Amino acid sequence: MKTDFGTNLEKVSNFKMNTGVFWSILICSLLVASACSSANPWRHSTLPAEQWQADRSACKKKANRQYNRTYGRTDPFTEDSRDSYQRQMSNYDGRKKLDRLVASCMHSRGYVRVK
Repeated sequence: MKTDFGTNLEKVSNFKMNTGVFWSILICSLLVASACSSANPWRHSTLPAEQWQADRSACKKKANRQYNRTYGRTDPFTEDSRDSYQRQMSNYDGRKKLDRLVASCMHSRGYVRVK
């Protein structure tokens, strides 16, 4: 039984190329799907869908004011003398706190989070 090395090599190259194309398409599709699904995570039973952007913006401003008042910082992501890890953790904590404040405000306006 004789095999043609060139033909087998061509099949392997085509398989690698097809696999790469497959993964590229899959990753792009997932990114597009996630971007589309997270466009408006809030719903209100009586307000039009377009209203959420204005309400979300108002809630973000309110959350920033409340965060600054509570934690005494003008920006939760400012540079300081702490090392990189501590700064990253502080930024993460700040984002989580702001997210909770925004969510609380949105809930108080009658919105529910859609998953």
